[in-house]
Amino acid sequence: MRATTRDRVVIVPASVLISMLLAVSGIIALPGDPRTGFGLTRGNQDPASPPSPPSVSLAPDNLNFGNQVVRRTSAAQRVTVKNTGGESLYFDSVDLGGDNATAFAILKDTCTGATVDPDRACILDVTFTPLVTGGRNARLKLNNNALDSPQRLRLKSIPMTWLRSNRREDKNQTVFPTPVKFDSIAYQNLRVGSES
Repeated sequence: MRATTRDRVVIVPASVLISMLLAVSGIIALPGDPRTGFGLTRGNQDPASPPSPPSVSLAPDNLNFGNQVVRRTSAAQRVTVKNTGGESLYFDSVDLGGDNATAFAILKDTCTGATVDPDRACILDVTFTPLVTGGRNARLKLNNNALDSPQRLRLKSIPMTWLRSNRREDKNQTVFPTPVKFDSIAYQNLRVGSES
């Protein structure tokens, strides 16, 4: 195509003219042009990548209540449940399961029924109350919309039958919080060395 100026004729290739018209109309972007056009993103002609699906991170990834006196409730231990994905994470439920699930309890649960945005978290507080001696194991099961749902977190502890008291009046005395049998006579909450 020919373009006429005052004193000279300039020949412009048709491909350049078409590119210029498309750039002006916003259908394509020329190099260095920050504008967006049909199907274009700023500075890039590829469409944006979709966000990653929701993903769960547990901290810590297990709870160990250590040695715990029978029939006494432990201090609560906290699990922080974080959404490390790019989309919202929705929790249907958090359940206790396993062989000794009844020895554990969920004291606080901000996850069940919650929608957790990316890079945000909810919390679970768990306690342990053994009724008999011997190792105890259970698990928390988290049901949600993450690809690897349900996630499982291990819970464990070792119940004990006695402890050393920290009370001043019981200093250096052993306290039995559960019935202990001596010579066929049952004693409960009796300070060793005291009279019955």
